Amino acid sequence: MSARELASNLLLLLFALVASALLAEGVLRTLLPQNLSGSWRIQTETGLLVNKSHGSARHQFGERVVRYRFSEPHLRELTRTSSSGARKILVLGDSFTFGWLLEDADTYVARLQALIDAEFGAGTFALLDAAAGGWGTADYLFFLEDFGPEIRPDAVLVFLNIDDIGRSLASPLLKMGNGAAPSSAERLRVSPSHLKQVLNSGPLSLAYQWVLEHSHLVQLVRNALLPRVGAGRFGLADPVVLGPRGAAPAQQPDPAAVGAILFRRLHDWCEAHHAALWVTTTGFNDPRVGANSTEPTQAFMASAARTFAQLGVPYADLGIVLHATLTARHDWYTIPGDGHPNERAAQLIANALYARFLRERLLDLDAQPSALRPPSPER
Repeated sequence: MSARELASNLLLLLFALVASALLAEGVLRTLLPQNLSGSWRIQTETGLLVNKSHGSARHQFGERVVRYRFSEPHLRELTRTSSSGARKILVLGDSFTFGWLLEDADTYVARLQALIDAEFGAGTFALLDAAAGGWGTADYLFFLEDFGPEIRPDAVLVFLNIDDIGRSLASPLLKMGNGAAPSSAERLRVSPSHLKQVLNSGPLSLAYQWVLEHSHLVQLVRNALLPRVGAGRFGLADPVVLGPRGAAPAQQPDPAAVGAILFRRLHDWCEAHHAALWVTTTGFNDPRVGANSTEPTQAFMASAARTFAQLGVPYADLGIVLHATLTARHDWYTIPGDGHPNERAAQLIANALYARFLRERLLDLDAQPSALRPPSPER
């Protein structure tokens, strides 16, 4: 075969592949449309999954389509106004607190910011939302340890949700001490996914993001391959796998001890860095569930008030005032077919937390002089 014939055959093959892809794309768009969601998660060098630090990402679930925006370091951007000079309050939590399938202005963190601005004035306090889908208590502790020195928050606000302790127990980044009542926790390093790093960094990331948000064929292939390439927490998955709940291991240490250890580390970091620590719940937890619950987070929450009192950490369980309402009108307050809080629930949570807990904390913080701190060390 001559070189000309070989080139002709290759061009013919390329044309056939492109034509087949276009045909498949058209058929999928008509008969089996996919959710065209981009990618917004990256892995740090220790294996921690965080939000990206710049750009935006499309997220689709059926007819609901939103676009998330991000800013450094690994924060969801809730407002375009500058937070320079404001007291910084770092917000940690899971997908509920991230604002899964909600526009930037509709999350309960953004609604809280609006309530704060209305009373204290814009630029007085800035909520920095670092929450991420699939996170547990260990994840937001590790984020604070890694990025807290750079952010230098005046306060840290944690939203404890319905699976945070269970996810921590299932995390490959956390190793608890031996026995049913461990007294220590060790942070482990997990090598980042090479494939995810390649696809989410450099020039290739822009092309990858574009095809994810525009091609039904690429989405179908991606979703089909995820279970086969080790997706889970440490592969390619964003909206597909990292939903509102994780899986707790069959054998586990005492959840109350695990929660106490992790929140003590949060408390100790905040104390060492002159930041207040405040803890609340999302309101979706059932406060009537006792310590004998088989669900780790619910079991921890049964003794949470005592744990936080011993640590001297202000704590408000919104489940006491919101759970009955959220349960009685579940379809009214959650995204259909998904289960995450919708815009109504976000406003309900923001109003309840601000009036019952956060406003008082902010008044106390506003009365205190800003802490004199040395310049932030280079990372």
